[in-house]
Amino acid sequence: MASRQVSKRLITLQKLIDIGVEKDKDISNLQIKDLKNIEHLTLADVYNIAEMQESIRTKGVIGFLGGKNNTKKEKEV
Repeated sequence: MASRQVSKRLITLQKLIDIGVEKDKDISNLQIKDLKNIEHLTLADVYNIAEMQESIRTKGVIGFLGGKNNTKKEKEV
């Protein structure tokens, strides 16, 4: 995985931490209304959060940060 993508994922994770979302369970329970609290939210962040929620169910946050993602939409963002 390109380091650029990992960097974008880390930035998204930091934005979540900044609003107090620090646990896997908290990330999994995020709803659209919670996203309004994120400063400078980008479309890439929304895709990353959705991917992170899916990844947490199978491999956790570390898997999200280090795993491969083959979704076309993420590659385009």
